[in-house]
Amino acid sequence: MADEISRIKKEQQLSLERCLENAGAIITKEYLSRLETYDIAEPSEEDEDTDIAECGRFYRLTRLVIDRKESFHCQRNETINVEIHLTFTG
Repeated sequence: MADEISRIKKEQQLSLERCLENAGAIITKEYLSRLETYDIAEPSEEDEDTDIAECGRFYRLTRLVIDRKESFHCQRNETINVEIHLTFTG
C-alpha cells in the first residue's frame, strides 16, 4: 500500500512538473524557438471530416481602436464574451 501511494505521488509530481514547464514555455513563448523541431501530427479521420466553417467563426479585424486608459486585454475579453453569449443565446 505504501509503495502504491509512493508511486502515485511520484507520477503526480512528474505530471505537475511537466504542466508547469509547459505553462512556463507558453507564457515566455520559449516554444517558438523550438517550433521547427516538432513533428507534424497527421490528422485523424475525425479531423479530416470536420468542417471548420461549421465549428468556428472567423473574423477579420479591419480597425482596432485602443483607449490608452483602458486595458486592451480587458476590451478583447469583453468582445469575446459578447460573441460567446450571442452564439449560445442567439
